[in-house]
Amino acid sequence: MRSGLPNTPSHEVLLQAGWGDHQVANITAFTEARTIGAVGMNPPLVAGRYGPYQDPFWGIPSPSAFPYAGSGMTLFDIGPADVERTVDATDGGGTHRGTNPPPVADIPNRSGEDPHEAPRRAACGQQQKDAFLSVGGLVTAPCNGAPYFAWSWDGTTGL
Repeated sequence: MRSGLPNTPSHEVLLQAGWGDHQVANITAFTEARTIGAVGMNPPLVAGRYGPYQDPFWGIPSPSAFPYAGSGMTLFDIGPADVERTVDATDGGGTHRGTNPPPVADIPNRSGEDPHEAPRRAACGQQQKDAFLSVGGLVTAPCNGAPYFAWSWDGTTGL
């Protein structure tokens, strides 16, 4: 990690962002990841979900190996806005819709459903957090690695 504020202990960060987040503009999360020197779980998305972004992880390197000792960023995609599905309890439960790719400006996405909470409820997100927040924690690639999905979207339905 780069130098922080005076008297701040050195630490690492795990960013888990929902693709198309309505509360934290994705471009802001990408800027934070680049600023702290985080690695990105690649590929960040499946083909067909990039929208106006050519490379959401531009300037964010991939880890050389897992587990990784440092800061990391993972995107979780809930799928297209026109896809509604029943979500099983292991992925947060309920009925959810997807969302469209976010704007490339520092403005909130407003299409579909807000995926802000999805990464924390996704089983793969919880496994990644558990490994990171453990004593001596590291960034891992659970569930066979990226790309990651949430709210029971499978990466294909609705594309």
